[in-house]
Amino acid sequence: MKSLLAHFRFEALALLAAGLCLLVSPYLALLPLALALGRLGMRLRLALRQQSVLRHEIATLERNAQRLRNQAFTDSLTGLANRLLLADRFQLALERSKRNRLEFALLMVDLNGFKAINDQHGHAAGDLVLRTVAVRLLAAVRASDTVARIGGDEFVLLIELFEDPDELVYIGRKLIATISEDIALPGDNTVNVGASVGFGLFPHHGTNLDDLLHVADQGMYDCKASGLMELR
Repeated sequence: MKSLLAHFRFEALALLAAGLCLLVSPYLALLPLALALGRLGMRLRLALRQQSVLRHEIATLERNAQRLRNQAFTDSLTGLANRLLLADRFQLALERSKRNRLEFALLMVDLNGFKAINDQHGHAAGDLVLRTVAVRLLAAVRASDTVARIGGDEFVLLIELFEDPDELVYIGRKLIATISEDIALPGDNTVNVGASVGFGLFPHHGTNLDDLLHVADQGMYDCKASGLMELR
């Protein structure tokens, strides 16, 4: 109460004066009452303006926080998950797998012929190829799966809820086919890249992210060397 009275001292004094004036005449009370109401109105308008400014600042802070989260967890070129977000999604998949006794897989995808495009057409063309491949990878899997870019032309897919491990071979071949389609460059040029895919199955090939990535990476190089897609 002391704090409120200190903050609204003028209004309190004006209302007290209005009360004293009522003892003499109601008309005498109108002036201090009008002063008190006018001052309260000014305070209200100021508070509303401050509230609007504060709301705008909060919205700006939330946008900046979201932008920082996106920068921390996504690849700046493709918008895919980065290695940090992949590790977080892997941990969630690991907990679900242990709880529900289900398998999940990591698919490592490496582009074939990407360096030649960079060398021949420039880095802008290479960036376009990477963005196009990212879109195709996202379209080839379910929304619940995670697609990440972990290196220059290396991608990792976290695949859950498949009925049979052989289904991953079909997914891998589907990825290779869609990635290999022509990509249009500015100036009526077209290029295409191939892809090699390797698999790592939880829990058969490892129980942590590094182990599964290692197995998938080895499978990818076997695929690149042989040109065949086989489940390890």
